[in-house]
Formats: sequence, C-alpha cells, structure tokens
Amino acid sequence: MYRIIISVILLAFLVACSVSKKVERNYLGQGREYLLQEKGEPTKIIDLKNDNERFIYIEEEEIRETTIGTGKATLDPKVSPGFTKIEIYRFEINEEGIIVDTGYEKRIEK
Repeated sequence: MYRIIISVILLAFLVACSVSKKVERNYLGQGREYLLQEKGEPTKIIDLKNDNERFIYIEEEEIRETTIGTGKATLDPKVSPGFTKIEIYRFEINEEGIIVDTGYEKRIEK
C-alpha cells in the first residue's frame, strides 16, 4: 500500500517538474516581446521591489463529467467527476526586458 502511495506522489512530482523545466528551458533568457508573442497579454502584472516585473498567466480548463465504460451492461454507469484545471505560469522580467525567472503551478478545483 505504501509503495503505491509513494509511487503516485513521485509520479505527480516528476510530471509537475517536467512542465516547470520545459517552461524554464523555453523562456529563460528570452525577451519580453517573445513572451508576449507566445502567450499574449498576462492576466496580472506585479511590480517587484527589485524593479523587476512579474507577469502572471492563469489558464483554466473545465473538465466535464465523463461516463466510464466498464465493458459490462450495468444499470448504474460509472461517472468520473468534473473539475477545473488551473495552470499558473509566472515570469520575472528584469529592467532590460529579459526573463530571469520562471514558475509553474497546477491546481485542481472541484
């Protein structure tokens, strides 16, 4: 039982890290114009104390309830729950307009 729980946690951690590393690889060192061209206008812009700006992009996707096929004729079909997937991308841009830090977070709301 513990092996399954640890495996699931490790898998979730690795998946989250892979997206974070991909964002870092694609955007770190790029200019503000590249970010605006790729992702459009940010949801929020925050001025930081070190004169940098933080661009925050929030993307939401509604995942609807889905009937799960069990392969058997049953009177009560199984249905997966619906939820909202929220992905938050953060980019810190210095005074010269270069991306110096990135961040990624994924949330699920029921």
